[in-house]
Amino acid sequence: MVTKRRIVTIVFSLLISVAFFTGGLYLNSSIHQFEEYQTVEATEKEYGYTIYVCKHCGKVKMDDYVEPTSYLLPNIVINEVCSVNNSFLPDENGDCYDWIELYNPTDRVINLMGFGLSDKKTDLFRYTFGDVEIKPKEYLLVYAVGDEVIESSETDRIYANFKLTSQGESVFLTLPNGKIIDKVTYPELNSDESYSRFEVNNTVTYKITKGTPMEENREFIAVQPPVFSADSGFYSEPFMLTLTAEPGMEIYYTLDSTDPNMNSIKYEGPILIKDATPNENVYRLKRDTTTQKEKFPEELVDKATIVRAVAYDKNGNCSEIVTKSYFVGLDKYKNTNVVSLVTDPANLFDEEIGIYVKGKEYKQWELSGKAAEEPLLNWDKRGFLWERPAEVAYFDKGNLVFEQRLGIRIRGASNRDRQMKSFNVFARKFYNGQNRLLTPLFEELSSQKSFILRACDYKEGFLQSLVGDRNVSTQLAKPCILFIDGEYWGEYQILERYSTHYIEEHFGVNRDYVSMVKAGKLESGSETSLNDYNNLLAFIKNNDMSEKENYDYVCERIDIQSLIDCYCSQIYLNNVDFAYNKNVQIWRTETKSNNPYEDGKWRWMLFDMDACIKNNWKNLERFYDFNTFIGDFPYTNEIYEDPFIANLMKNKDFCKQFVNTFMDLANYNFNKDLVIEKLYKVTDNPDESMIIFFENRFDYITKYMAEFFKLKGKLTNVTLNISNPEQGTIKLNTLPDNITNSKWTGKYYTDYEMTATAIPKEGYAFAGWKIEGAEIVGDKNSQTISIKLFDDRDCSIEAVFKKI
Repeated sequence: MVTKRRIVTIVFSLLISVAFFTGGLYLNSSIHQFEEYQTVEATEKEYGYTIYVCKHCGKVKMDDYVEPTSYLLPNIVINEVCSVNNSFLPDENGDCYDWIELYNPTDRVINLMGFGLSDKKTDLFRYTFGDVEIKPKEYLLVYAVGDEVIESSETDRIYANFKLTSQGESVFLTLPNGKIIDKVTYPELNSDESYSRFEVNNTVTYKITKGTPMEENREFIAVQPPVFSADSGFYSEPFMLTLTAEPGMEIYYTLDSTDPNMNSIKYEGPILIKDATPNENVYRLKRDTTTQKEKFPEELVDKATIVRAVAYDKNGNCSEIVTKSYFVGLDKYKNTNVVSLVTDPANLFDEEIGIYVKGKEYKQWELSGKAAEEPLLNWDKRGFLWERPAEVAYFDKGNLVFEQRLGIRIRGASNRDRQMKSFNVFARKFYNGQNRLLTPLFEELSSQKSFILRACDYKEGFLQSLVGDRNVSTQLAKPCILFIDGEYWGEYQILERYSTHYIEEHFGVNRDYVSMVKAGKLESGSETSLNDYNNLLAFIKNNDMSEKENYDYVCERIDIQSLIDCYCSQIYLNNVDFAYNKNVQIWRTETKSNNPYEDGKWRWMLFDMDACIKNNWKNLERFYDFNTFIGDFPYTNEIYEDPFIANLMKNKDFCKQFVNTFMDLANYNFNKDLVIEKLYKVTDNPDESMIIFFENRFDYITKYMAEFFKLKGKLTNVTLNISNPEQGTIKLNTLPDNITNSKWTGKYYTDYEMTATAIPKEGYAFAGWKIEGAEIVGDKNSQTISIKLFDDRDCSIEAVFKKI
């Protein structure tokens, strides 16, 4: 008979041996190849196992599980389950995932090799642990993400391939031999609630609490936030603001945009809300927001009154912070879009954590004489660690559209160094349980996850809008006035932000299978896609594109029309800061389907048009005369050295498509009369240089294009006769099929054939063509024809329709 004292001695010796040889307790009976095990006596009743120790390495093997009744057994417990995680422990991308917390209550390290974790009793090993240890009295989080593709460099995170349901279910922890050692059945949970384990006097209970990942479980008391008597908005006259809270609560508030706490102003009566413009400038005067010699505003800037309040109960539990923006006597902004961005000023201007300033490290480097390696400025630091929470209120012509807690990061390249910086703005569950804006900023969108606040005038958005109908992605845009922490900051543009969500919204593809490459670097997606892009680029450089087989290979992997639309737009608009490896972004899907955009082909995206039209690089008086095809670019390789253009233009089909597309854009999208008309709809005071540019650009750039492609033909007029648009229209080349102008005319070179397609309206059918000054090549009765222009005459195209 083995005595209790002897068993304890044996067990202690075993644990010492296991800890020495393995660093933990191994429970899988098949983990060791040797078969020479020494039996250690232990009663099944007390310990539930027959225990073996390997003579060679001291590893333990156990069989015959009954119940975990002793410290020889794992004792790992499921400590907490959160099935609706909207704010806890976001990853480097700002995404939050449901989680299961394990806890090791013992005094030894436990290795989970081979353990199973699952939400299905019929499949206990939906997730199987690798070589993972839990130290004594420590926690381990497992994120339940299902089949979602996680892009993360945080290798210490554990992602399980199943998801949790918010309606409630069971979670099982299983030994490698298939024996369940813990099971938790949690009920329906709300956002950020968890089902938590509590043990008092050896009695285990579970309660719904606020989540406490990687911390000791504790009960949570919810405190309702204070209620404001007036909402954010524009007010003509001063007024008294009243704050109320539940009985027994105290309210504290701030007027300087800082986060309120118990050291802030205690609310004891109504607050006077008035025009704050007479107050001294505070944040607008911060001098460490740029390294450039910029002028700071000396006059008082317009200001909104920002009120932030929080409620506390008698035990010190606090509510969420409520933030309101009041514009008193500032009616001049009621006819435009206004964004009020409010965050604790430390998030922007603190030397340690502020994302808008040089930062402590950089200042110390400056004071040291700049001897050491130059550190990053705070505003140049990137990633989720340099994202800060902000309360964003958006007003459309004086009306509050939404208020929402969002994340902000500094964006851009060289303009990060300027006093007026741009922001990327993100909706995340981490902030308020919403991963979409409460209301999209653009009526064209059904939902929106992020956007850009860009420090620029209307030019960026306006130029992109001119080619919004083309086969290249563009960003919707609208102007706004930005206030930061209540102070007027300047004129900004609200822009769509390119992301996998953008691709999903605009093209209807699954964003989980979208890859994006920006300036030759992987922006999102798989390394496989980046390798595909690099291999494709190498193929184009190293093979003769005049060969049909090689060109066809490229066309199977690139949407050629998208590439051409992008390059034609950049060249016509005189962008001298654009190349295949700079200020260019492309995307593709990694899967294929019936969706025409889910075909694995790379497609192009327009952005960053700052260097278009008139740039300050050469200060050319005749800036519209700049030959962007061969011009000496200040920041990038010239177009003729671009591997896409330089190599693909060796193919005659590519040249034809490029030349015809370029003239389509020149005649239609960049038509000077239409552009100037659109310009005055955007602004009452357009930049004169933009008007001069479009009035003159056509005559010069089309000539340079002809020289670049060595065209020998003439530039001739092509007129579409659309006398009865109610019967049908004509689609010419890549132009839209909705041209209803009875005599639309454009100029085209005669070198390449053009394509015309008759588009009958409902109730009509195509009946034939009337062509003058040109020759139909091929079937003259086809609804789609090729047209050969003549050098010595103009061309007229008319489609005839008949009623059916």
